[in-house]
Amino acid sequence: MSDDADFDFTAADRLSQQLSQLAAKLDWLVWLRGSQRSGKLGSPGSDNWTGSKRHQFEGEFRREQNALTSLADRARTARGNVADQISAAHAAQRKSD
Repeated sequence: MSDDADFDFTAADRLSQQLSQLAAKLDWLVWLRGSQRSGKLGSPGSDNWTGSKRHQFEGEFRREQNALTSLADRARTARGNVADQISAAHAAQRKSD
């Protein structure tokens, strides 16, 4: 951080909250999609829809779920980085006072 006096704590707090909300919404979306998939298709091995199209769907569904989970994890990581910057800015502010 080049100039701690310019650190915008309000913006950083808002960004932190937004990243938390993003992670929670992505987690919810993963849960919702999983619930809808189970409700409509049953377990991945159920016999209500079989064959190569089902296998292809299940593979794509898993990839999409993993991608959403990864995005949620990245949002949590970014939130942690923001929290670290907030802490560092607070420490620098106390040091300069």
